[in-house]
Amino acid sequence: LEGDGTLRDYDDLATLLAGSSNVQTTLGRKTITSTTPTVDDTNNRLDIDMADLTWLATAGNAVSKLVFCYDPDITGGTDSTLVPLTFHDCPMTPDGTDFTATIAAAGFYRAAG
Repeated sequence: LEGDGTLRDYDDLATLLAGSSNVQTTLGRKTITSTTPTVDDTNNRLDIDMADLTWLATAGNAVSKLVFCYDPDITGGTDSTLVPLTFHDCPMTPDGTDFTATIAAAGFYRAAG
């Protein structure tokens, strides 16, 4: 797995996948269709929450990180148009059981300014 500094420099998912990290392809991708934004004017921030993500009957290579991307073209986008937004440590070895990536109670992401 490439280091965080290298992962941060990728401008699209196709370039990230072409890097030297071992990409887990067996589990498949998840599409997030709903998020809940909470504007906090008092603390000058925006919290984003979403449902936990579950993969059933896991198989394939071990996982170290989850990458979340934005798709600006939902009608025909490709990996070269997907923009990596965040990546998260998520060590998991597929063993045939279900796996749930639990989104923290405080939410998925916080933008402060």
